[in-house]
Amino acid sequence: MMSHMTIATGTFDLHDWEQEVAEEGPGSQVGRVTNRKTFHGDIEGSTTCTLLTVAVPDASGEFQGTAYVGVERITGSVHGRRGSFTVTHLANLATGMSVSVVAGSATDELAGLTGELSITRHDDGSHTYSFDYDLE
Repeated sequence: MMSHMTIATGTFDLHDWEQEVAEEGPGSQVGRVTNRKTFHGDIEGSTTCTLLTVAVPDASGEFQGTAYVGVERITGSVHGRRGSFTVTHLANLATGMSVSVVAGSATDELAGLTGELSITRHDDGSHTYSFDYDLE
């Protein structure tokens, strides 16, 4: 049976960005970020997110974020169906970003959820998302 992907779109607000440097050495700085988000639109809810970050020095020697991996639990609803699910983030300035639902992590009315979340950060600092998902 062929699955039918559904698209959810909207915005989110970023809260409580807490960043710490875990290790700094030649060529890179490794850090940890925790934050929360509030989603609006087709996804309504809140998240907690933990990221492990890598920054490398630019020409002036200042460290600039270039890559991260992360885990985020989203609790609320998708198109009115309530539950929670977890996504993993893999981002690298050179190769792009992938945010994917962890298989088996969705609960309640979202059980069986799979999909990919695209995030866009706009020049004014706002964020929008597009979530291509399938729900059995």
